[in-house]
Amino acid sequence: AHSEGLAKGSVYVNDCTEGIFNDKNKIISLLPIGITKVEGKFSKGDIIEIKNEKAEKIGFGVAQYGHEKAQELIGTKNSKPIIHYDYMFIE
Repeated sequence: AHSEGLAKGSVYVNDCTEGIFNDKNKIISLLPIGITKVEGKFSKGDIIEIKNEKAEKIGFGVAQYGHEKAQELIGTKNSKPIIHYDYMFIE
């Protein structure tokens, strides 16, 4: 929650994923299938921003992959989360 200015990169999520994040009754991790774009150079354990398709910041989280692996996994199914819900804050 206090990560302003500490982010090493960003991931952009599709509208469907953003809609799920906006439902406060659901708790989900950020899976690669919901990601449309990766920006910046970050490593596993770095704080990254979560942005919507309009490039508006919607949250932060701790990356479970580095930027190269995250880029490879964009849009894929059956992968571990890019950000686990225990390490994510949605505004």
